Amino acid sequence: MSSFRALFDGVEIPKIIKIPDSKKSHWKAVIEHTIADVCTHNADKTILFLWDEIPYMLDNIKNQYPDANFSLEILDTLRALRQEHHNLRMIYTGSIGVHHVLTKVKIDSPIQSINDLHTARLLPIDTEDAIDMAHYRFVTKEKIAPSVERELLHKICQFCDNVPYYIKEVIAKLSIANEMPTIENIDNMLNNLLLNYSNDLNLEHFRARLKDYYTGEILDVNGRPIPRYRLAKLLLNHIAISETATIESCFSQLTHYYSLSFEHRDDLIELLTLLSKDHYLIKTDNGYQFAFSLIKHWWIFSLIKRWWIEAEGLEEAVQ
Repeated sequence: MSSFRALFDGVEIPKIIKIPDSKKSHWKAVIEHTIADVCTHNADKTILFLWDEIPYMLDNIKNQYPDANFSLEILDTLRALRQEHHNLRMIYTGSIGVHHVLTKVKIDSPIQSINDLHTARLLPIDTEDAIDMAHYRFVTKEKIAPSVERELLHKICQFCDNVPYYIKEVIAKLSIANEMPTIENIDNMLNNLLLNYSNDLNLEHFRARLKDYYTGEILDVNGRPIPRYRLAKLLLNHIAISETATIESCFSQLTHYYSLSFEHRDDLIELLTLLSKDHYLIKTDNGYQFAFSLIKHWWIFSLIKRWWIEAEGLEEAVQ
Protein backbone atom coordinates (compact mmCIF):
# COMPACT_ATOMS: atom_id res chain seq x y z
CA MET A 1 0.00 0.00 0.00
CA SER A 2 3.03 2.29 -0.04
CA SER A 3 2.24 3.26 -3.62
CA PHE A 4 -1.25 4.31 -2.56
CA ARG A 5 0.10 6.44 0.29
CA ALA A 6 2.52 8.05 -2.15
CA LEU A 7 -0.48 9.46 -3.97
CA PHE A 8 -1.20 11.78 -1.04
CA ASP A 9 2.13 13.53 -0.42
CA GLY A 10 1.87 16.92 -2.08
CA VAL A 11 -0.36 19.99 -1.95
CA GLU A 12 -2.69 19.71 1.01
CA ILE A 13 -6.41 20.34 0.99
CA PRO A 14 -6.79 20.95 4.73
CA LYS A 15 -7.84 17.87 6.72
CA ILE A 16 -8.99 16.06 3.59
CA ILE A 17 -6.40 15.03 1.01
CA LYS A 18 -3.16 15.98 -0.71
CA ILE A 19 -2.62 16.03 -4.46
CA PRO A 20 1.11 16.03 -5.26
CA ASP A 21 2.37 18.65 -7.71
CA SER A 22 5.11 16.33 -8.91
CA LYS A 23 2.75 13.45 -9.55
CA LYS A 24 -0.25 15.11 -11.16
CA SER A 25 0.50 13.34 -14.40
CA HIS A 26 0.39 9.80 -12.96
CA TRP A 27 -1.76 9.86 -9.81
CA LYS A 28 -4.37 7.99 -11.80
CA ALA A 29 -1.91 5.22 -12.63
CA VAL A 30 -0.95 4.92 -8.97
CA ILE A 31 -4.51 4.44 -7.72
CA GLU A 32 -5.39 2.15 -10.64
CA HIS A 33 -2.34 -0.03 -9.96
CA THR A 34 -2.96 -0.15 -6.21
CA ILE A 35 -6.64 -1.14 -6.43
CA ALA A 36 -5.94 -3.60 -9.24
CA ASP A 37 -3.25 -5.20 -7.09
CA VAL A 38 -5.60 -5.56 -4.11
CA CYS A 39 -8.45 -6.95 -6.22
CA THR A 40 -6.27 -9.37 -8.15
CA HIS A 41 -4.56 -10.83 -5.08
CA ASN A 42 -7.95 -11.26 -3.38
CA ALA A 43 -9.95 -12.51 -6.33
CA ASP A 44 -11.99 -14.84 -4.13
CA LYS A 45 -13.03 -12.01 -1.79
CA THR A 46 -15.20 -8.94 -2.08
CA ILE A 47 -13.16 -5.76 -1.68
CA LEU A 48 -15.11 -2.93 -0.06
CA PHE A 49 -13.87 0.61 -0.71
CA LEU A 50 -15.35 3.13 1.77
CA TRP A 51 -15.00 6.88 1.28
CA ASP A 52 -16.64 9.15 3.84
CA GLU A 53 -17.53 12.83 3.21
CA ILE A 54 -16.64 12.51 -0.45
CA PRO A 55 -18.77 15.54 -1.49
CA TYR A 56 -16.79 17.76 0.93
CA MET A 57 -13.49 16.42 -0.36
CA LEU A 58 -14.42 16.83 -4.02
CA ASP A 59 -15.65 20.37 -3.38
CA ASN A 60 -12.34 21.29 -1.75
CA ILE A 61 -10.43 19.84 -4.68
CA LYS A 62 -12.60 21.77 -7.14
CA ASN A 63 -12.10 25.02 -5.21
CA GLN A 64 -8.33 24.59 -4.98
CA TYR A 65 -7.94 23.59 -8.63
CA PRO A 66 -10.67 25.61 -10.41
CA ASP A 67 -9.09 25.18 -13.85
CA ALA A 68 -8.71 21.42 -13.60
CA ASN A 69 -11.20 18.59 -13.40
CA PHE A 70 -9.48 16.60 -10.67
CA SER A 71 -12.76 15.99 -8.83
CA LEU A 72 -14.41 14.60 -11.95
CA GLU A 73 -11.31 12.62 -12.92
CA ILE A 74 -11.29 10.96 -9.52
CA LEU A 75 -14.93 9.93 -9.87
CA ASP A 76 -14.38 8.73 -13.44
CA THR A 77 -11.32 6.72 -12.41
CA LEU A 78 -13.15 5.06 -9.54
CA ARG A 79 -16.09 4.29 -11.82
CA ALA A 80 -13.78 2.62 -14.36
CA LEU A 81 -12.25 0.51 -11.58
CA ARG A 82 -15.71 -0.61 -10.47
CA GLN A 83 -16.45 -1.74 -14.02
CA GLU A 84 -13.11 -3.52 -14.42
CA HIS A 85 -12.96 -5.42 -11.13
CA HIS A 86 -16.08 -7.45 -10.43
CA ASN A 87 -15.09 -8.13 -6.81
CA LEU A 88 -14.80 -4.41 -6.04
CA ARG A 89 -17.59 -2.58 -4.24
CA MET A 90 -17.65 1.09 -3.29
CA ILE A 91 -19.62 3.10 -0.77
CA TYR A 92 -19.57 6.90 -0.93
CA THR A 93 -20.98 8.72 2.07
CA GLY A 94 -21.51 12.33 3.01
CA SER A 95 -23.82 14.54 4.99
CA ILE A 96 -24.79 16.45 1.86
CA GLY A 97 -25.27 15.31 -1.71
CA VAL A 98 -22.51 14.96 -4.29
CA HIS A 99 -24.88 16.61 -6.78
CA HIS A 100 -23.80 20.01 -5.43
CA VAL A 101 -20.20 19.31 -6.41
CA LEU A 102 -21.11 17.96 -9.83
CA THR A 103 -23.09 21.08 -10.71
CA LYS A 104 -19.83 23.05 -10.44
CA VAL A 105 -18.07 20.81 -12.96
CA LYS A 106 -18.29 22.35 -16.41
CA ILE A 107 -19.06 19.29 -18.48
CA ASP A 108 -22.18 18.04 -20.20
CA SER A 109 -23.00 15.00 -18.07
CA PRO A 110 -20.93 14.79 -14.86
CA ILE A 111 -23.60 12.60 -13.30
CA GLN A 112 -22.34 9.73 -15.49
CA SER A 113 -19.43 9.40 -13.05
CA ILE A 114 -21.76 7.98 -10.40
CA ASN A 115 -24.78 6.78 -12.36
CA ASP A 116 -23.89 3.14 -11.73
CA LEU A 117 -24.19 3.63 -7.97
CA HIS A 118 -27.39 3.10 -6.01
CA THR A 119 -28.45 6.11 -3.97
CA ALA A 120 -29.64 5.26 -0.47
CA ARG A 121 -30.74 7.41 2.42
CA LEU A 122 -29.41 6.28 5.79
CA LEU A 123 -32.47 6.16 8.00
CA PRO A 124 -32.60 6.37 11.80
CA ILE A 125 -32.53 3.06 13.64
CA ASP A 126 -35.67 1.26 14.79
CA THR A 127 -37.32 2.46 17.98
CA GLU A 128 -36.54 -0.73 19.93
CA ASP A 129 -32.87 -0.57 18.94
CA ALA A 130 -32.77 3.13 19.80
CA ILE A 131 -34.20 2.47 23.26
CA ASP A 132 -31.70 -0.36 23.84
CA MET A 133 -28.87 1.96 22.86
CA ALA A 134 -30.21 4.73 25.08
CA HIS A 135 -30.46 2.31 28.02
CA TYR A 136 -26.83 1.27 27.56
CA ARG A 137 -25.64 4.88 27.33
CA PHE A 138 -27.79 6.00 30.27
CA VAL A 139 -27.12 3.14 32.73
CA THR A 140 -23.85 1.50 31.72
CA LYS A 141 -21.79 4.08 29.85
CA GLU A 142 -22.68 7.39 31.53
CA LYS A 143 -23.87 5.77 34.78
CA ILE A 144 -26.53 8.46 35.29
CA ALA A 145 -28.63 6.06 37.34
CA PRO A 146 -28.66 2.32 38.08
CA SER A 147 -32.02 1.98 36.36
CA VAL A 148 -34.24 4.08 34.12
CA GLU A 149 -37.88 4.01 33.04
CA ARG A 150 -38.56 2.92 29.48
CA GLU A 151 -40.88 5.91 28.99
CA LEU A 152 -38.03 8.28 29.77
CA LEU A 153 -35.75 6.55 27.28
CA HIS A 154 -38.53 6.65 24.70
CA LYS A 155 -38.85 10.42 25.13
CA ILE A 156 -35.11 10.87 24.67
CA CYS A 157 -35.11 8.73 21.51
CA GLN A 158 -38.10 10.57 20.08
CA PHE A 159 -36.35 13.87 20.72
CA CYS A 160 -33.29 12.54 18.89
CA ASP A 161 -35.34 11.09 16.01
CA ASN A 162 -33.75 7.69 16.80
CA VAL A 163 -30.44 8.93 15.37
CA PRO A 164 -27.59 7.15 17.21
CA TYR A 165 -25.21 10.12 17.14
CA TYR A 166 -27.72 12.41 18.83
CA ILE A 167 -28.77 9.75 21.35
CA LYS A 168 -25.13 9.36 22.37
CA GLU A 169 -24.44 13.09 22.60
CA VAL A 170 -27.68 14.04 24.32
CA ILE A 171 -27.30 11.40 27.04
CA ALA A 172 -23.70 12.47 27.54
CA LYS A 173 -24.92 16.03 28.16
CA LEU A 174 -27.67 14.81 30.49
CA SER A 175 -24.98 13.08 32.56
CA ILE A 176 -23.41 16.44 33.47
CA ALA A 177 -26.67 18.24 34.16
CA ASN A 178 -27.40 19.63 37.61
CA GLU A 179 -30.56 17.57 38.02
CA MET A 180 -31.52 13.97 37.51
CA PRO A 181 -33.58 13.34 34.35
CA THR A 182 -37.14 12.28 35.15
CA ILE A 183 -40.38 11.92 33.23
CA GLU A 184 -41.50 15.25 34.69
CA ASN A 185 -38.45 17.33 33.79
CA ILE A 186 -37.01 15.62 30.72
CA ASP A 187 -38.78 17.87 28.18
CA ASN A 188 -37.34 21.02 29.76
CA MET A 189 -33.90 19.43 30.05
CA LEU A 190 -33.89 18.43 26.38
CA ASN A 191 -34.98 21.88 25.26
CA ASN A 192 -32.24 23.43 27.38
CA LEU A 193 -29.74 21.19 25.62
CA LEU A 194 -30.75 22.67 22.29
CA LEU A 195 -30.29 26.17 23.66
CA ASN A 196 -26.99 25.61 25.43
CA TYR A 197 -25.20 22.84 23.55
CA SER A 198 -26.10 23.35 19.89
CA ASN A 199 -22.41 23.69 18.97
CA ASP A 200 -21.50 20.49 20.81
CA LEU A 201 -24.29 18.72 18.95
CA ASN A 202 -22.90 20.08 15.64
CA LEU A 203 -26.25 21.60 14.72
CA GLU A 204 -24.94 24.93 13.47
CA HIS A 205 -23.42 23.24 10.43
CA PHE A 206 -26.94 22.70 9.07
CA ARG A 207 -27.14 26.47 8.64
CA ALA A 208 -23.49 27.24 7.88
CA ARG A 209 -23.03 24.73 5.09
CA LEU A 210 -25.83 26.24 3.00
CA LYS A 211 -23.47 29.03 1.94
CA ASP A 212 -20.85 26.53 0.78
CA TYR A 213 -23.16 24.36 -1.29
CA TYR A 214 -26.08 26.55 -2.37
CA THR A 215 -23.94 28.81 -4.48
CA GLY A 216 -24.93 31.22 -7.23
CA GLU A 217 -27.74 33.71 -7.45
CA ILE A 218 -31.33 33.98 -8.63
CA LEU A 219 -32.51 37.18 -10.28
CA ASP A 220 -35.77 38.78 -9.24
CA VAL A 221 -38.09 40.55 -11.69
CA ASN A 222 -36.02 43.72 -11.38
CA GLY A 223 -32.78 41.94 -12.21
CA ARG A 224 -31.59 42.11 -8.61
CA PRO A 225 -29.37 39.12 -7.70
CA ILE A 226 -30.35 37.19 -4.59
CA PRO A 227 -27.94 34.54 -3.21
CA ARG A 228 -29.40 31.06 -3.43
CA TYR A 229 -28.17 30.18 0.05
CA ARG A 230 -30.13 33.12 1.48
CA LEU A 231 -33.29 31.95 -0.25
CA ALA A 232 -32.69 28.45 1.11
CA LYS A 233 -32.46 29.87 4.64
CA LEU A 234 -35.65 31.88 4.19
CA LEU A 235 -37.48 28.79 2.95
CA LEU A 236 -36.30 26.80 5.97
CA ASN A 237 -37.32 29.64 8.28
CA HIS A 238 -40.84 29.57 6.85
CA ILE A 239 -41.18 25.79 6.88
CA ALA A 240 -39.89 25.54 10.48
CA ILE A 241 -42.77 27.62 11.85
CA SER A 242 -45.49 26.39 9.46
CA GLU A 243 -47.81 23.48 10.10
CA THR A 244 -48.09 22.90 6.37
CA ALA A 245 -45.75 24.51 3.86
CA THR A 246 -46.89 24.11 0.29
CA ILE A 247 -45.12 25.44 -2.77
CA GLU A 248 -47.77 28.17 -2.89
CA SER A 249 -47.21 29.23 0.72
CA CYS A 250 -43.42 29.24 0.26
CA PHE A 251 -43.75 31.36 -2.87
CA SER A 252 -46.16 33.72 -1.13
CA GLN A 253 -43.92 34.03 1.93
CA LEU A 254 -40.91 35.05 -0.10
CA THR A 255 -42.76 37.40 -2.42
CA HIS A 256 -44.89 39.18 0.19
CA TYR A 257 -43.29 38.92 3.61
CA TYR A 258 -39.71 39.25 2.36
CA SER A 259 -40.64 41.49 -0.60
CA LEU A 260 -38.86 39.29 -3.14
CA SER A 261 -40.37 38.92 -6.59
CA PHE A 262 -39.62 36.15 -9.05
CA GLU A 263 -40.68 35.47 -12.58
CA HIS A 264 -40.31 31.71 -12.33
CA ARG A 265 -41.58 29.53 -9.52
CA ASP A 266 -39.28 26.81 -10.87
CA ASP A 267 -36.35 28.47 -9.08
CA LEU A 268 -38.02 27.93 -5.70
CA ILE A 269 -39.19 24.43 -6.60
CA GLU A 270 -35.58 23.54 -7.46
CA LEU A 271 -34.42 24.80 -4.06
CA LEU A 272 -37.11 22.80 -2.27
CA THR A 273 -36.07 19.71 -4.23
CA LEU A 274 -32.41 20.18 -3.29
CA LEU A 275 -33.27 20.76 0.37
CA SER A 276 -35.17 17.47 0.28
CA LYS A 277 -32.26 15.64 -1.34
CA ASP A 278 -29.96 17.02 1.35
CA HIS A 279 -32.24 15.69 4.14
CA TYR A 280 -33.38 19.05 5.44
CA LEU A 281 -36.94 18.46 4.27
CA ILE A 282 -39.34 15.74 3.31
CA LYS A 283 -42.33 16.15 1.03
CA THR A 284 -45.69 14.91 2.30
CA ASP A 285 -49.21 14.98 0.90
CA ASN A 286 -49.73 18.26 2.78
CA GLY A 287 -46.53 19.96 1.65
CA TYR A 288 -42.98 20.21 2.96
CA GLN A 289 -41.75 19.73 6.51
CA PHE A 290 -38.43 19.21 8.27
CA ALA A 291 -37.08 15.69 7.92
CA PHE A 292 -35.98 15.61 11.56
CA SER A 293 -37.89 17.13 14.45
CA LEU A 294 -34.64 17.77 16.36
CA ILE A 295 -33.35 20.00 13.57
CA LYS A 296 -36.72 21.73 13.33
CA HIS A 297 -36.78 22.49 17.06
CA TRP A 298 -33.21 23.78 16.97
CA TRP A 299 -33.99 25.89 13.89
CA ILE A 300 -36.96 27.49 15.66
CA PHE A 301 -34.89 28.18 18.79
CA SER A 302 -32.14 29.76 16.69
CA LEU A 303 -34.73 31.91 14.90
CA ILE A 304 -36.10 33.14 18.22
CA LYS A 305 -32.59 33.94 19.37
CA ARG A 306 -31.82 35.85 16.18
CA TRP A 307 -35.08 37.79 16.34
CA TRP A 308 -34.27 38.73 19.94
CA ILE A 309 -30.79 39.90 18.93
CA GLU A 310 -32.28 42.00 16.13
CA ALA A 311 -34.83 43.48 18.54
CA GLU A 312 -31.94 44.46 20.83
CA GLY A 313 -30.24 46.26 17.95
CA LEU A 314 -27.38 43.80 17.54
CA GLU A 315 -28.00 43.23 13.86
CA GLU A 316 -24.37 42.52 13.00
CA ALA A 317 -24.57 39.34 15.10
CA VAL A 318 -27.22 37.77 12.88
CA GLN A 319 -25.69 38.32 9.47
